[in-house]
Amino acid sequence: MKVTIGRKFVSLVLALLLISTGLAPVGLTPIKAAEYDLTTDTSVQQVEIEGAIWTKLASSDPTGSGIFESFLRVQKDDVEKGYNTDYRPLQFDENSSAQFTRSFKLADVPQVKIGETIYREFQLDINQQSSSDPEWYISLDKFQVWLTDNPELHGYDTSTWGFPSGAVKVYDLGDNSIKLDYRTNPGSGKRDYRVLVPESMFAGKTGEYVVLFTQNGATFEANDGYEEWGVAIKNALIEGYKWNDMNGDGVWDAAEPGLNGWTINLSGAVSTSTLTHYDDSGKAGYYSFSVAPGSYTVSEVEQAAWMQTYPVGDSYSVTAGNGAVISGLNFGNMQPLPGISVTKTGDQLSKVGDEVTYTVEIENTGNVALTLDSVIDTLKGDITSNFTSPLGVGEAASYSYTYTV
Repeated sequence: MKVTIGRKFVSLVLALLLISTGLAPVGLTPIKAAEYDLTTDTSVQQVEIEGAIWTKLASSDPTGSGIFESFLRVQKDDVEKGYNTDYRPLQFDENSSAQFTRSFKLADVPQVKIGETIYREFQLDINQQSSSDPEWYISLDKFQVWLTDNPELHGYDTSTWGFPSGAVKVYDLGDNSIKLDYRTNPGSGKRDYRVLVPESMFAGKTGEYVVLFTQNGATFEANDGYEEWGVAIKNALIEGYKWNDMNGDGVWDAAEPGLNGWTINLSGAVSTSTLTHYDDSGKAGYYSFSVAPGSYTVSEVEQAAWMQTYPVGDSYSVTAGNGAVISGLNFGNMQPLPGISVTKTGDQLSKVGDEVTYTVEIENTGNVALTLDSVIDTLKGDITSNFTSPLGVGEAASYSYTYTV
């Protein structure tokens, strides 16, 4: 058993400092140390480590079949480690059953949106003896997230803490460790902790499958049962905004407001509708659907005296995976106010026999494009073909001809 008095002292001082500043009870609390405490004996229940958020799960979180899907189980007394793969034989202390240790697709890892930031969520179920202190504690000493296109990835090297080839690392706990408490949600199948890895860490990295490498017990030993990583089964979030595209260009400009009270329809695995409204920040035109994974079509109900300018194709077709966050399904509409100005100029004075040059100019003064159906001049007749059509907003076109008086 490797328990140090110094850690308890540091944790106590840290907790007192956080309480004295009012930071401990709520919010995201970064701890500036190599060892992090997420146990029940401290008020710090959420920490940020290397850019990811680690959180204790509430005991009220539901459990059971259809709620949690595991893909990595490790089990060994003292120190245990392993990673998920379809390759056999397994390399470390993983459970050999394909039910508990297997490849897993990134598309099936749920997304969580906090404010404007999107994360990928992984959850952990720990099992320890609960008879006495410190047997109910276990340490998480290594945790990494990798991407690969190989479901049978293998050959992890503990001298470098990485795969020699075939995978790209997304997140690493580094030299930090986390103290965890089995009493958080005691019992097998009851998830205890979660980690939220920012979606931005996955940007620019390719790989269909996600691989977790984990090691427990270097500080607080593994002593009973197994540790299991997986994902929660969650609804997908489909969201967007409705805005007044005042200039009709299909681009949401800063000065263009959102529009509340418009009906947005969802059809597919679930069919429903909602009205656009203010979002949590007070921005108008927001809508959202929380629905089971499946294929959906999102469309709007147009209103009289308005025309849709965005998207091209009038609606969106999306496939939502487990816990997916599908954002940016925006709809732009404008009130068409057509306008036209026609000017004909020529010499102010002329007499019989003079050649006079006349210029006819047509300008679009409205907020929608104009299609020139017919342009008739009293002297020249039909001159429609001499003008560009359609005529964009603010655009002008002209035609000149010579006439003998």
